[in-house]
Amino acid sequence: MDMVRFMSYRPAELLKLTTRGQIKEGYIADLTVFNPNDEYTYTEDMIVSKSKNSPWIGKKLTGRVKYTVVGGRVVYSY
Repeated sequence: MDMVRFMSYRPAELLKLTTRGQIKEGYIADLTVFNPNDEYTYTEDMIVSKSKNSPWIGKKLTGRVKYTVVGGRVVYSY
């Protein structure tokens, strides 16, 4: 719950964003669905930047974003 407070409730409160920072009826849905147990090997074709170099290429990583929702619309899905 500390992470939720530090990453959503409190920033929305500090910025006076009265319809963000909580999953609540009438609030704008900005969400990230994350699986902390998903394991995968990072490859160059996963890079979305113009630069195709990374120290993580070929490394086994744990934890992956599955969906990102902005304004109630899915903008990223794996």
